[in-house]
Amino acid sequence: MKSTKLTLLVALFALFLFNSCNGDDEPIDPALLVPTPTLCDPPAFFRVSSFINNNTVRIEWDKTSGNEWEIEYGVSGFAQGNGTTIDFTATSSLINGLNSTVNYDFYIRTKCADDDYSVWVGPVSPGDELATCTGPTNVSAVRLATDATKVTVTWVGTIDGNSWQVQYGNAGFTIGSGTILASSTQSKVVPNLLATVSYDFYVRSNCDANQNSAWVGPINVASVQSIDNSPALMTATIAGVQYNTMVPYLYSVTGNDISVLNSSPTAGQFTYVQVQGVTSDIVASSHQLNLYIPSNLWSLGTYTLFDAIDFETADYCQLLLLTNYGAAEVTNNVLVAGSITITEFNVVTKRIKGTFSFRYEKSVDGVVEGEYEVTNGTFNYALDDPYFN
Repeated sequence: MKSTKLTLLVALFALFLFNSCNGDDEPIDPALLVPTPTLCDPPAFFRVSSFINNNTVRIEWDKTSGNEWEIEYGVSGFAQGNGTTIDFTATSSLINGLNSTVNYDFYIRTKCADDDYSVWVGPVSPGDELATCTGPTNVSAVRLATDATKVTVTWVGTIDGNSWQVQYGNAGFTIGSGTILASSTQSKVVPNLLATVSYDFYVRSNCDANQNSAWVGPINVASVQSIDNSPALMTATIAGVQYNTMVPYLYSVTGNDISVLNSSPTAGQFTYVQVQGVTSDIVASSHQLNLYIPSNLWSLGTYTLFDAIDFETADYCQLLLLTNYGAAEVTNNVLVAGSITITEFNVVTKRIKGTFSFRYEKSVDGVVEGEYEVTNGTFNYALDDPYFN
């Protein structure tokens, strides 16, 4: 008898050890039960036809949300997960084997990838349809040219009379952790930002108290460089002589970095930024270098230089070099070839920077002396003309 009891105890103990070591019975980390967020969009509409031949329904849905979908259906009121599921493709349309005397509920969701789905859309009964909350399109976000701490977010709404929400945060933030602002119009100015921080923006439609679209985004707004308040400075090697502190004429008196020409252009005309540097305010022994940049080229790039002749209708960069222009001798400089590279043109930080180089032919009192070069040209000026206020 004792031997039988001992054998039974050993068997029970072995069974306990087996169950304890079985991975299926190990505790589940609660974090694993949290559904993984998905950016996959659900169908924008879902329609189930009335019964066909008392046993079939036709399914119609928004096929732009993906390439594969899952449909679940069952008796009206069934708990999702306990119904019948069918994988649908864009060519699928019918569900057979039904009974028209039974009330059914149908759900659909987009299959984004293996084990990755959108939210469910439904329930829809035979002969009924459901339009989901459709998200906005053409979302953009741009810093204000006059205030880098504000961003204007705009979009095209796809719902009539309902509202929208804007969510934003530092670039890369997790959706749900950002700041959310409501808007009743299709634009929103977001204030109190940092110019030196990059932000992501999302927008969604708010169709009613219980229904929102998926978030559309991220739309990134890059940080702007710290405001450069350094004084105007141009450098260049002119005919073999290096000048490191060229500034606009009488800069110590006026304090003006640039000038704007033709600030109110008519059709077919351009506004020009003039960047000027002189080697000295003593005109009789000074070199004056003037660069003119038309408004159609106020962007990063390298552009060919032409002799200055037209500050209204010309759509190219122009150059005027005056050498000893206050002396008794008449000196003329004619551009042979050259280019200018704009490395920064920022109306937010109000700064223009770039480089330049060119060759020119010099003549004195009508006698050609030869060709000379201007190399290592640089400029760093504030866009301080009232035109940019």
